Amino acid sequence: MKLDIIGSVASGKTTLARELSEIYNIPFYQKDNIVWERTPEGDKKRSDKDRDELFQEIINGDNWIVEGSPRKLLRESFGKCDYIILLDVPL
Repeated sequence: MKLDIIGSVASGKTTLARELSEIYNIPFYQKDNIVWERTPEGDKKRSDKDRDELFQEIINGDNWIVEGSPRKLLRESFGKCDYIILLDVPL
């Protein structure tokens, strides 16, 4: 299964991705962690090349769940996913 979860900030994307990952035993990835490299010294933005290579490696796999809304990554994952979940929660 290939699944992309999108929605506004604090809509529950990560929580849903984590729960579905556990239920279906599929890895999940936060798009923010693809754009940003988390280090002890702080977050560093990945180069476009590194970000694109990492994301392609993920979405070329057989099973994955990605969540988040960085626009540069949406088109690529939408073209390869089986399902898109939009979390549209009231403000």
